[in-house]
Amino acid sequence: MEVERKVAPAGGSKVDSLIGIGIIIYLVAMSMQTMLFSFRYSVYSLCAAGVLAVGELPFLFSCGPLALVATLLTPMVKALTYGIVSLGGIGCFMYVSWSPLLLTGHLMIGFLSWRCFTAAKVGFAGGYQYDKVDMDEI
Repeated sequence: MEVERKVAPAGGSKVDSLIGIGIIIYLVAMSMQTMLFSFRYSVYSLCAAGVLAVGELPFLFSCGPLALVATLLTPMVKALTYGIVSLGGIGCFMYVSWSPLLLTGHLMIGFLSWRCFTAAKVGFAGGYQYDKVDMDEI
């Protein structure tokens, strides 16, 4: 039996990194804007932006313990981490402060978590999944 490679539908790590950079910029800007009205939610959102920065821009954190953390982040670990951070942001929205601007950022983190999950579910070999092909088809 031969194997045939299929490209992952999730878009790849470059697109995920671009989405992650956009979310980081958005969260930092909105956290600074809403710092006066909802301080605790803004600090949580800045920490969430830090988690995204370690996950999506590991080359910026190439020293100390963050370098080790950045090497351990596989797509599935990223998906779980981003999902927990997103759920924490939704919880902060419900129980700490009703800031729809910060909620939007945490929903975008949830979307990035879903993209990482679909990329990890497709396959771990560089974003490819292998299908078995009969020798008669070749």
